Amino acid sequence: MSSSRSGELQKKKRQKTNPALDDAQKIIDIDNGDKKMPAHNYLAENPKSLAAEFPHADPECIAQIWEDCDKDCDRARRAIREQLGLPPEELSTTTTNNNNKQGAFSLTEIVGDMFAGTDQNGDVCLAHCVSQDLAMGKGIAVLFKKKFGRVPELKAQNAKIGECAILTRKASTTTAFIYYMITKARYFHKPTYTSLRQSLEYTKNHMVAHHQTELKMPRIGCGLDGLEWKQVRRLIQETFQHTSIQITVYRLE
Repeated sequence: MSSSRSGELQKKKRQKTNPALDDAQKIIDIDNGDKKMPAHNYLAENPKSLAAEFPHADPECIAQIWEDCDKDCDRARRAIREQLGLPPEELSTTTTNNNNKQGAFSLTEIVGDMFAGTDQNGDVCLAHCVSQDLAMGKGIAVLFKKKFGRVPELKAQNAKIGECAILTRKASTTTAFIYYMITKARYFHKPTYTSLRQSLEYTKNHMVAHHQTELKMPRIGCGLDGLEWKQVRRLIQETFQHTSIQITVYRLE
């Protein structure tokens, strides 16, 4: 990357507002048929979103970096941080807001079995990603299908991509839910960060509306689905950070 671009990124500071921040609040057309979605659901999949993330950098330079990095948001983000002299980004194992106060959002990663101690009448919400056809023939989806069943009930909901099919879990005094996040059409397709974010928003809104505060999930969208955990983790944080939901992410090793 040229030194001149580095200089432009360093010197073109935005003293008051960055137009990209306003753009991020507008409704924009995304290549998703005739469907419109908020720009904030676009993650950092375009240069305007990156400009909103780095308000002190010049949007034109960001757009060029975006192109130079083959529109790979992770590479572009690293290049921008490097040119601005920012330290490499690191995410801790546990992230919270509100200074770790009880009832604040938290995201914790642990090694273990997310089904351990969880029967069909548990009181904690669960979530995982599935295709719209609800085939559930590979990965952890097979375990969900085997443990909780009720596939006809899920299919009857006709959930679309970006939504969730939901099963209710009733305990003696509590109610929780299982979220089947629809992130792709067919089982052999791959999800996008956009569809995953939409499903996360759907999950969050349902949980908040039903006063749910605990959620367990695997590393959604990764593994067979091919998304990068670092990006997915960021999505989860951005989606739930203003809630009091405590999320535990499980991995086997």
